[in-house]
Amino acid sequence: MDKDKEFKLGQEELRLHNYSQALDHFSFLLALGKPTDANYNQLSSYAGLCQVLLGENQGITLCRQSASSCKNSIELKCNLALAELQLNQRSNAISAVESGLKLDPKNKRLKKLHSRLDTRRRPFLPFVSRDNLINIFIGKISYKTNKRKTEYTRIGKYSNSPMSFIV
Repeated sequence: MDKDKEFKLGQEELRLHNYSQALDHFSFLLALGKPTDANYNQLSSYAGLCQVLLGENQGITLCRQSASSCKNSIELKCNLALAELQLNQRSNAISAVESGLKLDPKNKRLKKLHSRLDTRRRPFLPFVSRDNLINIFIGKISYKTNKRKTEYTRIGKYSNSPMSFIV
């Protein structure tokens, strides 16, 4: 089978939120290749992202190794940021996005992801400090209530999911 076609199929499955099928495609390609192959880091990054999306937290290690091995790849930085975000590692996700933006400040996907990560909601009571226990408590309650309302959109995709950034 053509490796490029298999890779495109994996990306399409990932975009369609079929993570297990995507992982199958990427794992198949990884098994065919060697760590010295040019696209090995790319494949292991996608495989790691799929693992994280399937709840296998060890996949983050693949993403981190791939991104550190290939420091000039925006795609790997984006995959790492998505995996970190999925694991609620917001500061690590921001670091990955910012390092990607240093490579290409005009990248639309990274800019969109950065704007999502970089925003904080206003405190519930603006005249009281953000660190005040009342603001923290009310903020947590309103966040949980809002999240339940907006998580599932009318077309059936999760709009607040990190995977809404997969292009």
